[in-house]
Amino acid sequence: RQDPLLQTTDGAGRIATNADRENSGMLQTLLATMGDKMIVQYGWSVEREAWEPLWDIENTGGVLAMDLVQDRLLVFHRGGYLQAQDIKSGRLCSTWAFDSSDAVIGGGCGNKDHSSMLILVKNGHGTDLMRARLPALDDCTGRTSKASVAIATT
Repeated sequence: RQDPLLQTTDGAGRIATNADRENSGMLQTLLATMGDKMIVQYGWSVEREAWEPLWDIENTGGVLAMDLVQDRLLVFHRGGYLQAQDIKSGRLCSTWAFDSSDAVIGGGCGNKDHSSMLILVKNGHGTDLMRARLPALDDCTGRTSKASVAIATT
């Protein structure tokens, strides 16, 4: 099945979704980068059977990956930093900088209960899966802090 994104001519570069657990797990929210510049929030239109844009969340560039943890949009940017933003208010919650800014190549799998996020990090000729602890994921203070990174357990 293919569900179109309405009112755009650009293809989505990255996406993040949020399911409604009380409504058979159907997707409730879809966030997409358009042309690697704008992050747009979409909502499902039953009448049009498509995703229609609700609002532009952020005009940005260099997005490596995104994840949606409840109402928090987590965006990995080139340059080794991660931002958390409240998708209901648009307010920036926190920004975390990683030690090896050029080594971060992606991320996802945010876990609000454990205030953590999995990241992919270049390691010589290979790649490691790491866990970044993200203090204050619930806070929307706008502060910047250094994320502590430890090897993820499987």
